[in-house]
Amino acid sequence: MTTDLKHLRDRIESLNHHHQIQVLRIVTQNNVAYTENKNGSFVNLTNMDDTVVSKLNDYLNYVDEQETQLKKVENQKTELTKQFFK
Repeated sequence: MTTDLKHLRDRIESLNHHHQIQVLRIVTQNNVAYTENKNGSFVNLTNMDDTVVSKLNDYLNYVDEQETQLKKVENQKTELTKQFFK
């Protein structure tokens, strides 16, 4: 497995359950084979088409961007609270 795919795998595994479901939705919409058992759903990334890998990376970048924006807003909210309510 290449380092890019390992990085992709690690990023997907670190997501919360909601985002992992979205990743699985991307996989199923693109007719990628996967297996399921009591431990979860499993996808062989090495056999995945480059366009699907690109879609997964785009989604992960979107999630990262949204989390960054949320943290920024929360920090601003905290600063405003400190300034005006203390």
